[in-house]
Amino acid sequence: MSETVEKKRYIVENHLSFSDESGGFAFPCSNDKIFTTADGEEITWSGMTLRDYFAGQALIHLEVEVPKSCCERKQLANNIASFSYELADAMIAKRKEDI
Repeated sequence: MSETVEKKRYIVENHLSFSDESGGFAFPCSNDKIFTTADGEEITWSGMTLRDYFAGQALIHLEVEVPKSCCERKQLANNIASFSYELADAMIAKRKEDI
């Protein structure tokens, strides 16, 4: 199995499945997209998770000053991404408490 197929499988199995950690799918639909790999294996894609959606929404409200150096920008991007997912995880946790 190719490395690309393995990466897709990892993403599907660990990030895009309906689970407590991901919050499920943000916009579930009955017509999942099915991709066929070069090996003939089918992978189902149901869209972004609620965790991904919440993280994206958190990004909108962050205000940062972008550094000039490339290394500082990369570090900032990693920090922002991590923080966005921390906020998303907190939103999912709070949502579970309220249900």
